Amino acid sequence: MPPSRNAPPRLDPLANVGQPANAGTLFVKLDGIESGPASELSQFVDVITADLSDPTVADVVVDTTSNTLQLSPRQPGATTVTVRLRDNAPADKGGRNATTRSFT
Repeated sequence: MPPSRNAPPRLDPLANVGQPANAGTLFVKLDGIESGPASELSQFVDVITADLSDPTVADVVVDTTSNTLQLSPRQPGATTVTVRLRDNAPADKGGRNATTRSFT
């Protein structure tokens, strides 16, 4: 029997958010984080990153202790936030060890 492929980590979908530029920091909870299916419970998510399509609009901080994004507006505008999770399993043999979700 061939070895099973690694499944990507899981993250619930992220809803789009809107906030006035002067409203202060926005907190976005990252729910449903798992290393993959039940057969991969020995794995763990070891990297969580967030990138902005336009970093002049906001600053983003990833709080991995609470699985929360903190978005602090810098100027009016829109940006797409892309969150990436990676688990500690190898991605060889056609498996995947990363997941991305985006919202605006």
